[in-house]
Amino acid sequence: MQVIARRTLREFWQREPRAEMPLRVWYAIVHKAEWSGPSDIKTQFGASVDFVGDNRVIFDIAGNKYRLIVHVAYAYQRVLIKFVGTHKDYDRIDAETMQMEIRAIRNEADYDWALAEIEAYFIDQPAPGSPEADRFDVLAALVKVYEDQHHPIEAPDPVETIRQWMVLRDLRQSDLATLLGSKSRASEILSRKRPLTMDMVHKLNRNWGIPADALIAPYTLAA
Repeated sequence: MQVIARRTLREFWQREPRAEMPLRVWYAIVHKAEWSGPSDIKTQFGASVDFVGDNRVIFDIAGNKYRLIVHVAYAYQRVLIKFVGTHKDYDRIDAETMQMEIRAIRNEADYDWALAEIEAYFIDQPAPGSPEADRFDVLAALVKVYEDQHHPIEAPDPVETIRQWMVLRDLRQSDLATLLGSKSRASEILSRKRPLTMDMVHKLNRNWGIPADALIAPYTLAA
């Protein structure tokens, strides 16, 4: 059998080194095989193989530590590798469509489902470039869209940002005066009688670590 998409195997065992030798053995066996139908595969691999629709075959690798899904063209003696992953990776896909479970977030129930799915990736963070990492990225993007629409959090204006940062960092108005070089200037900023200048924004960003974007938004001065 010609095994196509061997790169998929190599990329996986680079992330999961313990899978390399079992996958090399699987490749060596399949590469020399001549399958005319599912019964030939079953005879060769026994209970470690399952079949799904559209000539797809699921192999248990290394005592079911990994799963490998291929598409077989028996008449042409070709095998196309469609998926290889850990058992946990496999549990998150549909073996017939080869898609990890992703759903649109249309309501709070969908949102709760997505949050629960995402939490698992913070507890057991997936390897970059893995199918799980891709799913993590997609779920996070869907959640962001939903939260931006249904649970937006408006940023406070620059003065309130400074005030709350001072509370957070246990800073006093005298500390702001020292930073800006003037007691009256600090007082006028906090009482909204003077607008922030770009020089002030630069000092607050550089010395206090307040993001510049949070300081340059327009705001209303006191009358």
